[in-house]
Formats: sequence, C-alpha cells, structure tokens
Amino acid sequence: EGTFDWAVGQCPGVTILRPLMEADEETFEENIESVFRIPYSRLEIICCVGNTDSTAVPIVQQVMAKYPHVDAKLLIGMDNLSRGGKLNNLAKGIRAAKHDLLWNIDTNITATEADLVAFLERLRPSLVGVCHQIGYVLPIGLDSCLYHQLERQYLVSFLARAFVLRFV
Repeated sequence: EGTFDWAVGQCPGVTILRPLMEADEETFEENIESVFRIPYSRLEIICCVGNTDSTAVPIVQQVMAKYPHVDAKLLIGMDNLSRGGKLNNLAKGIRAAKHDLLWNIDTNITATEADLVAFLERLRPSLVGVCHQIGYVLPIGLDSCLYHQLERQYLVSFLARAFVLRFV
C-alpha cells in the first residue's frame, strides 16, 4: 500500500471513457475539456457518442483540436447489447481501450489531476480494474457549495442503493 512511484515507466495506463449523448448543459465543454488538461503520460481519452447528429460531436472535435498532444478518440455509434443506452454507447469505447484501467466519467463531471491520483491510489494494493455501477465520489471540503454536497450524498446513498437493488 502507499503511493505510486510516479516515474514514467511505473505509472499504470488509464483509459477515460466519456459517454456522451447531447451537449445539454452549459458546463458541457468545460467538463469534457477538464480531462484533456490532466498531465499524465499514460492517459487515453475515449469520447463515445451515440450518433453523428449529436450536439456533442462538434464540441468534442473542437476540444480534441485544442489538445492535439492528448491521446484521444471520438467514437460514434450504438451497440445493441442491452436495454441500457449508456452501456450500448460505451461498448465501443471499452473494446477500443488500450489500457486495462477504465475510468467512466459522465458528462456532468469535471475531473482533475487530483481525481486521477485518488482513483489510482485506491487501486494501488492489487492494481485491478474495477467495473461497477455504484458511483464513487471523492470527499469534498466544507467550503464546497450546498448543491455539490447534496449531489454527493445522493450519489453515495440513494442512487447506489437503487443500482444495487436493480442489478442484484
């Protein structure tokens, strides 16, 4: 246990999967762009969009053009694996991922380097990839706004219980 040795050769590769449908929030572009700013040498970003008509496509293309040094892909199309739209959207990204560690970040989430470090630190003991439906939420400070505190409580309580009951 402990911290990773952040030497380039010892950092695990991480693929960030962004399931996108429509650019329906005013923070959409900022949320997408946030992962492109994470300074990590073994990071891949895969944005998965359901169809070419999505309003997310031009925004993702613009962000990718702004960060040409980032290993990023935009994959378009839906698989027909289940009744769940998100899984059908993400399946192509999961197949295309070059790294074993997959980090699914929804559209309404902004991620930082500190979030990536926390994600990796929690996987440190065995370095396993984790795939589950229960949301993990980072601890937040008392100075954060009430909305974020309430959303965190929702994600780690009611929403998690709903997913457990649905999939058990």
